[in-house]
Amino acid sequence: MGFLTRFFSYRFRSLEGREELVEIQPWTWEAGYNDGTVLKQYDDQRWFHRSSEVDTSCLKELRILYHERPVLTIQWFPGMTFTYLRRRRLLDHGSPHERLITAGVFSWTIRDLEIYAVGTKGGRLTVTTDLDKASLE
Repeated sequence: MGFLTRFFSYRFRSLEGREELVEIQPWTWEAGYNDGTVLKQYDDQRWFHRSSEVDTSCLKELRILYHERPVLTIQWFPGMTFTYLRRRRLLDHGSPHERLITAGVFSWTIRDLEIYAVGTKGGRLTVTTDLDKASLE
């Protein structure tokens, strides 16, 4: 692993307890708590945090950022849940224009309604209740 890769990477503790390095993604989240503290997906001590580490019982708001700039703030209410994942899709498979698209997918649930915010490479954020209809381009 080269110097620049280590320099721009964040530490991550795998489920098996191994420390690994991950690179920061353009779409990230920040959890703002009622007591004023903040948990960042990529924190200032260069650690990566999973969405499962967010304590939703005392969450005030969840911020979605693109290149560290806030794009959407979600006010949090008791009973809501949160998940983040990256979704990849191969487009134009087998053609000279074949490409792999990666998008950040944020989901939260209010009562029985699941809402998705899909962040694409170009900085567009689409909010929808039907993930299959969200464009990843």
